[in-house]
Amino acid sequence: MRASISVEGSDPRRCLSAAALRAGVQRWLARSGALRKPALDALAVTVDAASEDPGFTVRRRGDVVAQRRFAVLPERCADRVDAVALAIGLALEHLASGRAGDTPSAPANAAQAGATEAASATSTEPANAAQAGATPPAATATGSRAQPPSTGAEPAVPETEAHDDDDDDDVHVRVHAAAALLAEVLPRPVLAFGAGADVALEGAQLTFTLLATPVQDGTLGTGRTEMRLFAANLRACALAPAAFLELEGCAGVAAGAAVASGHGFADDADATMGWLAPGVRAALRYPRTGLISLRLAFDGSLNAVRPRLILGRADQTEGAGLLGGAAGLELSVALP
Repeated sequence: MRASISVEGSDPRRCLSAAALRAGVQRWLARSGALRKPALDALAVTVDAASEDPGFTVRRRGDVVAQRRFAVLPERCADRVDAVALAIGLALEHLASGRAGDTPSAPANAAQAGATEAASATSTEPANAAQAGATPPAATATGSRAQPPSTGAEPAVPETEAHDDDDDDDVHVRVHAAAALLAEVLPRPVLAFGAGADVALEGAQLTFTLLATPVQDGTLGTGRTEMRLFAANLRACALAPAAFLELEGCAGVAAGAAVASGHGFADDADATMGWLAPGVRAALRYPRTGLISLRLAFDGSLNAVRPRLILGRADQTEGAGLLGGAAGLELSVALP
């Protein structure tokens, strides 16, 4: 599902979990035809499960666009989840369709109505769907109106179809441009620039980046050296949402080649040396959803194979240390 759903606080009844709500919302959006709408990418739902009157907030790129509170919810755990999931689904469908005005609401008293839907604030629909004789309509992808369920039964969508849609829509691809300050990779700290891509799927991400540095001048003995690095990074990351941010914890490996040349020596020569460094990364991205985002990253690495220049005797060397690090900023653009 394109929109993200997170739960804040601990539900005293242990009913409202992010996984259960996500499944319920997904079923409703699949039934209404809104599951594939690109506008869902920009929406993030936060459910307040700990308060006496639970509710949820929908944000679009950090801005609050919808809020709901539930005065009464069904006693049964499954009905409770269905009520909140349906209300979230109606709000997401409305916002993803780009319609102005109040978002549609589910019945104001789900327990009295004998339904799994729950109340939402400010609506032009009837305050109690049981009294009105029907639940409020919600627009489908073709513009027609579809009735949300008014009983404890879940929307009639085959499970296999819902899961197939979820698998398709949960894959997110981004391309990024990167700039990083590298330490203990070449003899002195150096800026590196590059580009790459991220593929994210349900809390996990694979990142690939190509980097290159400008030529770094140095001295070794009585001569002068020039060195630059060409490298690639491959990382596997775990993702965790945090309000408007996305936190990343990664492990991976960097490999490349340092190209060096010497001038002013008795025997000037060029050399190509390998670099191999497994490492870890901590990063955060803002905003978590949206077309364009920024990622701030900090890396630590172990230089298993490191480039070194040796002049004559072994004590005249120039190269990186055993432990390296980097701090970088990346600009990401989400692909459709």
